[in-house]
Amino acid sequence: MRPADWDEDGDVRTVAISCLGQLIAKERTGIGLDDLLQIAEDPTDQQSDWALRAIAEALGHKPHALPTVRKGMRSDPALVQSVLEKAQAWRSQTQGPAREPDT
Repeated sequence: MRPADWDEDGDVRTVAISCLGQLIAKERTGIGLDDLLQIAEDPTDQQSDWALRAIAEALGHKPHALPTVRKGMRSDPALVQSVLEKAQAWRSQTQGPAREPDT
């Protein structure tokens, strides 16, 4: 999930972040949650808002109920705090032996 030099605009990383959030939601797995939290909690990461959105959706928030992409997740500090707290609690519950994705 680290930025790549060849992804100058961060578009590919944005899609990867969104897909990871969808995978977490669908599979109800904690795999990848650490990566999203690391991005979301880094105020210098340009994709932190996308990671927050992906986490919120993984936790069950409907996309239409979240702040618009243009407005940004951080426009609602209470929502951001709630999402981060729930994700951190979920992470602590799902800690255990890492399971590799099926190939």
